[in-house]
Amino acid sequence: MNLQRLEDSIKRNEGFRDVIYLDSMTPPNKTLGYGHLVKPDENFIEGKRYNRKVINRIFQYDFVIAQNDCKKLTKGMDLPDEAMEVVCELAYQLGINKLKKFVKFFGFLKQKKYVDAGFELENSLLYRQCPERTGRHAERIKGLGK
Repeated sequence: MNLQRLEDSIKRNEGFRDVIYLDSMTPPNKTLGYGHLVKPDENFIEGKRYNRKVINRIFQYDFVIAQNDCKKLTKGMDLPDEAMEVVCELAYQLGINKLKKFVKFFGFLKQKKYVDAGFELENSLLYRQCPERTGRHAERIKGLGK
């Protein structure tokens, strides 16, 4: 997996905000920086601007969690780097608890049915909420089956 390419992709897809904002999910979540879900026990203040150094530390913490979640979700699968990067980016965006519900998607990945896995992404609530981003992920996965 190319970690620099993955990091750049996540940051590009998430965008950067130095204040708390509501994301595009249903229901919307309080978010900060590069898509960091603000948890109730975190002491971030609405309206306050946070410097990039703080936000980059938060990103690195979340990025490591996403990598670990990706490894857990793909354990025993021999996937190409491209597929691993997509799964890791999805883990960053959704978290492991939501992503592990994509049972058919992971079943197709395990069987190396990449086109079917891509279509499964397009047949998700995530796609309806974030069609451009999820569509790019689906196309990357489908491209592995050609």
